[in-house]
Amino acid sequence: MLLIIGITAALAALVYFYVKKNFSYWSDKNVPQSDVWTCVVDIQKTLFSSLNFFDFWKQFHLRTKNYRFFGGYQFGTPILFLQDQELIKTMLVKDFDHFPNHRDFVEPSADPIWYRGLFALKGEKWRAMRATLSPSFTGSKMRAMFTLIDKAAKDYVDYYKTGPSQFSLEFKDSFTRLSNDIIATCAFGIQVNSLKDPNNEFYLAAKEATNFGGVLNAIKFMLSASCTTFKKMLKLPIFTENTRKFFSNIIKNTLKLREEQHIIRPDMIHLLMEAKKGLLKHEDENESNHKDTFSMMEPSQIDSNEKIRLSDLDELDIIAQAMLFVSGGFESIATTLSLLAYEIAVNPHVQDRLRAEIKETLEKNNNELSYNAILGMQYMDMVVSESLRKWPTNIMVDRVCSKTYEIPHSVDDYNEPKLTLNPGDIVMVNVYGMHRDPSIYPDPEKFDPERFNNENKHKITPYNYMPFGVGPRHCIAIRFALMEIKTILAHLLLNYELYPIEKTHIPMKLEKSFLFMAKGGYWLGLKRLKQ
Repeated sequence: MLLIIGITAALAALVYFYVKKNFSYWSDKNVPQSDVWTCVVDIQKTLFSSLNFFDFWKQFHLRTKNYRFFGGYQFGTPILFLQDQELIKTMLVKDFDHFPNHRDFVEPSADPIWYRGLFALKGEKWRAMRATLSPSFTGSKMRAMFTLIDKAAKDYVDYYKTGPSQFSLEFKDSFTRLSNDIIATCAFGIQVNSLKDPNNEFYLAAKEATNFGGVLNAIKFMLSASCTTFKKMLKLPIFTENTRKFFSNIIKNTLKLREEQHIIRPDMIHLLMEAKKGLLKHEDENESNHKDTFSMMEPSQIDSNEKIRLSDLDELDIIAQAMLFVSGGFESIATTLSLLAYEIAVNPHVQDRLRAEIKETLEKNNNELSYNAILGMQYMDMVVSESLRKWPTNIMVDRVCSKTYEIPHSVDDYNEPKLTLNPGDIVMVNVYGMHRDPSIYPDPEKFDPERFNNENKHKITPYNYMPFGVGPRHCIAIRFALMEIKTILAHLLLNYELYPIEKTHIPMKLEKSFLFMAKGGYWLGLKRLKQ
């Protein structure tokens, strides 16, 4: 008995000293952090408690927000959380050269296609690729591509018109199929209809390519991202071998066919072929009379720097960027649309006002939607901006320190410790927590598009609102994503009234997941409107 007690005590002591050693990185530097016990409890909460991932990060932000920066850990890996908007601006925008890269989520050798894509590229390779690709996402290019998205949205609504005039629908599956069809036509130049043909090859391959759902998968990727040992041991690929082969073959065959037959189509394949030839130019962004959206980011000098563009964009580069389109647009757009549909359904006054604006816009544009018409809808922009505030596309912004950096000292807090970051140190911004902070957004759980009206939107700074990231490394496809979301929403509300049903949880209840997954699914009712 005494032996068992002794062994248990010894093991407990070993665990304690191991934990203390691995969760004292920031305290050793005099940086504020949670005590060791709280760090352990935080891990327990994220993995084993009923608290969902997003509520955890909201709570974490609220208990640490009074510090400009705060030390945290991810499975023992030190993370410095930036909490102050001026500090975020200084470090991730002004001093971007010190924090230019994302961290590696997987071992680079495990997925060569992923590491040729824009998101994973680093340093000068990233700069050159960003400058090469950015002309593909200007207003004029989106205007040309609008016809593809508009047709996909019309086909989507027409499919449901063949059924009953009133029915219930699980929107996540429905919108996933629509976003798949838009990726197929806009990024790969092929036509599929995933509602009529639910098991088409493209849809199944895209679904496999974005299978990050489930706690187990998420834990694997978190461990891989947080620990070099796990990264080398697990060797997780983002894309499976079958997925890489499927999409690579599509791209190769499409490139060959278009080169041989001189086919021109307003999609990403054509734009990437133009980029390969060095024919893309960065146009004047003031060409439109409309401000794109509140969510748009200011273009950086990197985006318009023609001198650093790649002159040797090859076939593998094109494949990598096209597959990045799949991983970035398949799951996230479907989730964003599902959450937006939910908010509109449970806030009928918002739905009625938005539908009225859409109808008014149509009347002014010969009963046709256009890219400019979509951009010109002010209330639409307010609604989408508020949805992205409450349910941000990126809940975290991460950057890796590339060269020694001393954090500028606070002029208001003389007791704040001096801190020097070293190459490899990770900094993050808790976007979700910031977007749910009542001191920034009063009554943050309320869906209130009026936060973004002309009288109020000046109160919101770019560094308190980051649904698409921050700084020169923000999402390059913002214009495309917003055009897609607004176009689909316009066609849906022109034809249907959305309303909550028995399966709809009010307020929203999320599954314990690292993704926005509604408990039981995103179920809503639809009632066809008289035309």
